[in-house]
Amino acid sequence: FNGWSVTQGGSKITLSSTSSLTTQVTKALSDGTITADFKEKKNTVTISYKSGNTNLQSNTTQSVGEAKATNIAAPTIPGYTFAGWTLGTGIVNKSADTNVNPISITTNSSGSGYTLTANYEKAKYTLTFGVRGGIGGSVKATVGGKAITSPSTLEHGTQINLTATAKDGYKFSKW
Repeated sequence: FNGWSVTQGGSKITLSSTSSLTTQVTKALSDGTITADFKEKKNTVTISYKSGNTNLQSNTTQSVGEAKATNIAAPTIPGYTFAGWTLGTGIVNKSADTNVNPISITTNSSGSGYTLTANYEKAKYTLTFGVRGGIGGSVKATVGGKAITSPSTLEHGTQINLTATAKDGYKFSKW
């Protein structure tokens, strides 16, 4: 509840901020409209951005109401893909599921310490390697000392070692 006010001829006069009002009817009130003004209850939600237990960026906060839904979007984080939301106590999901981005939420008055976590996984890429035209030599690739084949799916940031070996009568030219 935000208070009582009287509007007369385009002017607004605040009467009281308590939810009960006792007043006398006067000529001034008879030409005006008494209104109860309400504002939505809002709670602060702390949003974290994680891959497993690792924080990928600083937490943010957002004011979220108990009546009107607020859309919250998970940002793009280089090297990671969005993998869904984890909703803390008091967060009400108004979206179809927790894998949508943005998510639409409200809060409820039974919660406290409202939290929302955007979950991420390391991005994965397909790497294809070989010899141009298939003649003149071979290419071997290793990750962590173990041979991999082409194509291979690797996580963002994976270090790969490539070795090109020329056949007799050929020499290595370029990658």
